Amino acid sequence: MVSVEEYRAERISNALNFLLERYNSEEALNVLCNFKYEDVHWSSTCRFPKFRHRGYRNWKNERKYSRGNRDKPVRIQLKRNAWNTYKMKTVGESANHLKCRESQCIEFQLVHEITHMIQFAEGRKASEVETTQNEIDYGRLNHSFLSKKLEPVE
Repeated sequence: MVSVEEYRAERISNALNFLLERYNSEEALNVLCNFKYEDVHWSSTCRFPKFRHRGYRNWKNERKYSRGNRDKPVRIQLKRNAWNTYKMKTVGESANHLKCRESQCIEFQLVHEITHMIQFAEGRKASEVETTQNEIDYGRLNHSFLSKKLEPVE
């Protein structure tokens, strides 16, 4: 039987491996090679996943999470079981409440939020276009049956 920690660590590993193929700047590699299970706030009560700028600064400062989960850089929403993306013309398609397994949903959220963390580490403005494109590309590569249900955005 796989423990909850092992299950979630595997979700993190899948997301990080995908992003490692996309980013090669020194800042991005620092994030991707040093991100760990302890850096995620796993929440069953929040309404949405989130990247926290303060959490990134704490992460960069030797993971000093003095306020517990509120100080972690990434929050993941558990019990979601649906894939939603932003609807953007520049991306061309979106996921509109596509039912999926919890593992898939967690991976999509991790790809999205860790992309924000990379943007912040590189000193770039947060872009939902880039994060949404990464989510959709991740879906195409790893969950093709879900990506076939994407809706075009005009």
